[in-house]
Amino acid sequence: MNYIAIGDRNKTAVVFLHGWGGSIDSWGVIPVKIASFGFYSIVVDFPGFGKTPEPAKPYGVQDYVLELKKLLSMLGVDSCVLIGHSFGGRVAIKFASCYNDVVSKLILVDSAGVLPRRGIIHKFKVWSYKRAKIRAEKGLIPISKLEKYGSEDYKILSDVMKATFVKVVNEDLVCDARKIECETLLVWGRNDKSTPLYMAKKLNKEIKNSRLEIYCAGHFSYLECMEQFIDEIYIFMIFS
Repeated sequence: MNYIAIGDRNKTAVVFLHGWGGSIDSWGVIPVKIASFGFYSIVVDFPGFGKTPEPAKPYGVQDYVLELKKLLSMLGVDSCVLIGHSFGGRVAIKFASCYNDVVSKLILVDSAGVLPRRGIIHKFKVWSYKRAKIRAEKGLIPISKLEKYGSEDYKILSDVMKATFVKVVNEDLVCDARKIECETLLVWGRNDKSTPLYMAKKLNKEIKNSRLEIYCAGHFSYLECMEQFIDEIYIFMIFS
């Protein structure tokens, strides 16, 4: 798994996990800034993103957790602060629930992991897709007709990453969140449409030792309010 490390490796490690479709670059200057405060920043490219090759088979969240554990073991990191945005938050939740002894503090930023509330429009779209798929399998319509049911981001994925996406987004991590023991900071954009605020409140309720900070921002609150975010996580890491 591709990564970059910044700062003194003898200091507290802070591990940054990007969102779906992101990479090391998604964090901008934040890891550098955190390292300048006397931390050891580690920023990764998940398999299938950035400079890390796609997995040989479709991955679930647990597979990404194991890849991260392997990397940290290789780097000799036995304790860290874990920061995950969106999809990276999924991996962070699962990792912290599996390795409570490794994660000293957890920061979830506009994190995924709570299954969304589904309305009638979504249910109709799912029904329409399933109906079209059956017709395509029977040869009643061209298989290409199914393409219109996917988002543009989904359509450009390879077959293995499409299957990975489906496995990842359908996993409910609420039970994993309940197992987290470390102090947890939730940072959320009030106007987040991808992982709405009700998901933050759900995680805040389920993670025992957690608090929620709400920014006037969208899904990328850590970039939209970068100075506030850096100050927030620094104080959390040092004083809480």
